[in-house]
Amino acid sequence: MFPWLWKLKNLQPMDKRIIIIHPSAMIRMGLESMIRQAFDYPVKQAATPAEIAVNDTEEEGIIILTNQPQADFSALQNRNKTLCIIGIKDHPGQKKQGWTRKISTNTDAAELQTVINTCFDKPEETQETNNELSQRETEILALVARGYANKEIADQLFISTHTVISHRKNITEKLGIKTISGLTVYAMINGIIDLSQISREDLI
Repeated sequence: MFPWLWKLKNLQPMDKRIIIIHPSAMIRMGLESMIRQAFDYPVKQAATPAEIAVNDTEEEGIIILTNQPQADFSALQNRNKTLCIIGIKDHPGQKKQGWTRKISTNTDAAELQTVINTCFDKPEETQETNNELSQRETEILALVARGYANKEIADQLFISTHTVISHRKNITEKLGIKTISGLTVYAMINGIIDLSQISREDLI
C-alpha cells in the first residue's frame, strides 16, 4: 500500500458506513474492493434501495454510492440528516439526477477516495459565502490563489498530487471559474485569502 494511502486509512474516524446500491454485482464488488483498500468503514451492498433496512441508516455518517436517482432516498434523508449520496454515472449521457457528488464507472481508486473523503466536509461557518466548497477545497483554493503548484500543495497538505488535481477539478466545476486569476479574485472577494498574500503579477 502506498504511504499516502496508509495515512488516509489510519486518519479516518470510525463513525461512517458505506452502502453500495447498484444492480450490477460486478460494479458493487469492484467499488467495495477499492473502498476497503483505503478505509476501515463498514461496507454493505444492495441491488436496489428497497433492500436497505431502516436500521442500516440509523447511524451517523451514511455514505451511499448508487446509480439510482436521489429522489429514491428521500425517506432515508428525512431519517438521517448526515446522509451523503454519491451518484454513479453508468454512461456519459446520464443526467446528474440531483446528486451532490458523482463518480463514473471509469473512476479510479484515488479519485474515489477523494470523493468519499470530501463527502462530509463543510466550509467554516465564517465562510458561508464559499458556495459548495468543502473545507479541504477551500484550503486548496487558498494555496492555488497564492501561487502554489500542485506538488507544493500536495506536500503542504500531506496528500497526493492526484488528489490535489481532483480537488482543483471539483473547485472549477463548482465555481465555474477556469483561470487561476479568476480563482484568485474569487478567493479575495470571499475572504479566503488577503490581498497582502499575493503579488500583483498573480492577477495578470
